[in-house]
Amino acid sequence: MEKRFIYVGTFDCDTFLESYGIHAFEMDCQTGALTKIEIQNAGYNPDYLVTDTDKKFLFANNDRQTRADVCAYQISSTGKLFLVSKLQLPGAGMASLEISRDGRFLVAPYYETSAVGSCSVDGNGKLLKVVQQISLQGHGITERQTKAHPHQVLFDREGKHVLVPDLGSDRVWSFSYDENSGRLTLGSSLAFIPGSGPRHIAFHPNNRWAYVITELKNTIHCCQFNSKTGELTEVQCVELLPEDFMGECIAAEIDCSPDGDYLFATTRGYYTSEGYDRIFTLKINPDDGTVNIVRDGPTWGVCPRMFKFTPDGKFLLIANQFSDELIVLQYDATSGRIGEICARENVPYAGAICIVDTQGENPA
Repeated sequence: MEKRFIYVGTFDCDTFLESYGIHAFEMDCQTGALTKIEIQNAGYNPDYLVTDTDKKFLFANNDRQTRADVCAYQISSTGKLFLVSKLQLPGAGMASLEISRDGRFLVAPYYETSAVGSCSVDGNGKLLKVVQQISLQGHGITERQTKAHPHQVLFDREGKHVLVPDLGSDRVWSFSYDENSGRLTLGSSLAFIPGSGPRHIAFHPNNRWAYVITELKNTIHCCQFNSKTGELTEVQCVELLPEDFMGECIAAEIDCSPDGDYLFATTRGYYTSEGYDRIFTLKINPDDGTVNIVRDGPTWGVCPRMFKFTPDGKFLLIANQFSDELIVLQYDATSGRIGEICARENVPYAGAICIVDTQGENPA
């Protein structure tokens, strides 16, 4: 019997010292309703969560300003998490992480120490050792850009390249990935508008197009992606905010709908309580990957740090960090419209979402 587990990570960005854990839920795949399973609290600030391809293990970063750790958990048949191992990595401010398709290596960016690196994982989810550490150079023109600040790592859909949006240097770095050694080799980079601060990137399901959202300028950049070389070529820039907007706003997340017909992006307030907390729907041109905004709407909370679609495309989940809530919404794939609220759960500093569909065969 198929089960769907929802894991919500948390991010205390006020002190970086508290730990609110990973909140585990089971979702009703028909209604979107949530049932609380547990809170797993083995690490600090688990604000990015990923699973291996087989959905047997969940990996969580520990996002702290002075060090970087990653925790590996076994996912049980009931959705409970059991700590397998923990490894300190040679950096600080680990803002995200990704696992290779074969589950043998983790890749991570270090926001505070301007680097990216990888570590090895065995077949039982145990974190083994650091494989590589690569320093990034550069800076931007704003006070938040005094040095390189890699904010995300993301494998392309074929698992051959790793793309790294760098908020500090206004670039997206492209590395080739060696699946045998887990090592990265820098291939190219794409420069963005000075002071824009690239935050996250998302690949279209066809792996030919990629979309970059900038945190500081609230823009989306549509790019062609060469899957052989890993090179990005920008073809369009779209501004999310109205021309007369004067409030505080920094962009957060970007992703394609599972069918690749629509692109979604969120903006948020961060330093004040009067931010522009919105989710934007953009239609993707099936011929060239360019986009146009078709609508925007509320996120039913404050500071939508992350959102995720369920694999079947029926629901959209939003982590509203400063209203301490996970929201589950209906989603109509035909029109790209976000529908009614199906569930909402209190999660302090909700910051990450990981959705796991299983057949329930993992051991307890």
